[in-house]
Amino acid sequence: MKWLRNTAALVAVAAAIGFPLAAYNAPAAPAQASPTVKVLMASGHGSGVHIGNGFVITAGHVTEGYRTVTVRTQDGKERDGEVLWYNHASDVSLVHVTSLEAKAAALSCAPTSIGDAIRIEGNPSAVEFAVTWGKVSAFGKTCFENLDGNGQWRVLVTLDATAAPGVSGGPVYDGNGYTVRGILVSGMVTTRGTFAYTYMVPSTEICRVLGRA
Repeated sequence: MKWLRNTAALVAVAAAIGFPLAAYNAPAAPAQASPTVKVLMASGHGSGVHIGNGFVITAGHVTEGYRTVTVRTQDGKERDGEVLWYNHASDVSLVHVTSLEAKAAALSCAPTSIGDAIRIEGNPSAVEFAVTWGKVSAFGKTCFENLDGNGQWRVLVTLDATAAPGVSGGPVYDGNGYTVRGILVSGMVTTRGTFAYTYMVPSTEICRVLGRA
């Protein structure tokens, strides 16, 4: 279930769907500029988050096969980004952008709990920098054990938030600000092509591969 492998499929999805919000009343997003970025490659696009000093976290399958990508911030500015590494087992990648003009998000290394409020930001299909809300709903990756022959996703957390292709690698913030609790990597597809339930690599795993844990 790679979100970004087929550009034609993404275009079809973009024409057919919007980006629905969760069913309950959502709180307002913080007013300040977002650390969320758009990651562009020749085959499509994904999302990511700036964590400071030009370092951008995204999903490993977004940058897989690329040494460089283009990073676009909310003000429309684009910069070249160097893919420093990606971790296949965790589906996490680190990109560096020189002189990146974007707010930096805080990366929490603390575990999440079921019921925690979260906010997802990313670039679904043809829409840029969209926001949706939800909650942490489950831990584990049982539903994916037979779906990826390469054994991807060492750790997953399930969210009851909707998303669409293009949000892969996008940040999952806490419900109140810009503290990163994980990055989106996949979802359970509905008949409309959206993801009814989404799955994130938690920030505890991101911290582990960054050597912060």
